[in-house]
Amino acid sequence: MFSAWSDGSVWAGLLAAAALSSLLSVLLFRSRIAGGRASAGLAGGLLAGVLLGPGVLGTAQSPTYERLFIGGIEARDERRGVEERQATERRALIEIGVSPEAVDELDIEHANELAPLQAAASEGVRAHREGLMLLPIAALGVLLIASGAGAPRGRSRGDEPSGPGMGAGLLMTVFAALPCAWLAGWLLGVSRELALALGACAAGGCLLPGVRLRWTPEHGRGAGVEAAHAGAITGAGVLLGWAAPAAQPWAAAIVGGALTGLVLRVVLGARSPAVRRAARAARGAAVLVALPALLAIAVAQLDPAHAIHSAGAAWFVLACVLLAGDGQLIGATLGYMTFGTDHQRARGLGRGVESAAGAGLGIAAFTACLIAGGAIDTTRPVEASGAWGLILSGLALELMIPMTRRASTGMVPEPND
Repeated sequence: MFSAWSDGSVWAGLLAAAALSSLLSVLLFRSRIAGGRASAGLAGGLLAGVLLGPGVLGTAQSPTYERLFIGGIEARDERRGVEERQATERRALIEIGVSPEAVDELDIEHANELAPLQAAASEGVRAHREGLMLLPIAALGVLLIASGAGAPRGRSRGDEPSGPGMGAGLLMTVFAALPCAWLAGWLLGVSRELALALGACAAGGCLLPGVRLRWTPEHGRGAGVEAAHAGAITGAGVLLGWAAPAAQPWAAAIVGGALTGLVLRVVLGARSPAVRRAARAARGAAVLVALPALLAIAVAQLDPAHAIHSAGAAWFVLACVLLAGDGQLIGATLGYMTFGTDHQRARGLGRGVESAAGAGLGIAAFTACLIAGGAIDTTRPVEASGAWGLILSGLALELMIPMTRRASTGMVPEPND
């Protein structure tokens, strides 16, 4: 993993993804995109990844794209040369009229020769991918800690019990993960483990529990909502780690940063204006720099054509977009209505909307973790379409939060922070 950092192409790809995604994210945020910072960061990372991916850069400058975002160039070139030589030898043997048994023996010999070359090429691609994604994930985890630790403490636990919020967060995971897992198994035909991993990513969870990314109404600022955020990201992270062990260390960095920031916020409760300003800067860097860079690198591994390569894939992507946030909203609302106090039940739907806000960030981050760990084979169209559905659903969820809030509470359009 760290050895890949000695390759200048890793740093070039990382800088290209970070610069382009950050620029697009800031421009979208300044243009007052619906959903504020969260939507801007996701849209900027997605657009940058498409521009730097196989659909644009890979078509215009294939060697540049391969060197920056795929890696293992020398090993793959050596394998390609051996495959061409082997194909020539096989044709020559068939032309001279040898027996089928002799051809079979040659095929076995060729397969044995290719095996170590294939392993070397795969290792080069894996090391390059991990080298690209390690720094953005580590930076995101550190920024999540700083954002939470320096944020205002908010209401005390005595003002509002957080237990109902934790239950609502866990129900968010259940109601968002299981339908997506079922759709992935039915429409994409992936394995049960990958279907559950995709479902865990679909549950997402806010990366900044209790830290406001946008203006929120009064009922969205209580201890119950931050507990719902914590419960959702914890449930999704545990399910993802169980279903896809290869993604465990990557997801642990995300979940650990989010929960550590929440604990430090509760314990410290920053009161100094300087600390709050630093935390605000860290929050902006996390959502508009680190996460977009991570998402851009992940999307750059995906071919846009794979999103609709088959009817099942197209239906899965469409279902993810149309149902974005529904599982989170239903689960959170049901949790407040079932476990909440009279005050929480009276505002259960509004609390559900605020609990679902920010879950698109977790969806994008966890999907990137699947790609970083190699749990999703981006060269397989059926698996790549699963990643496309999740990333687009995360963006759709954040874009629709303001509209959903107004529809559920009758509020006037809120300012973009």
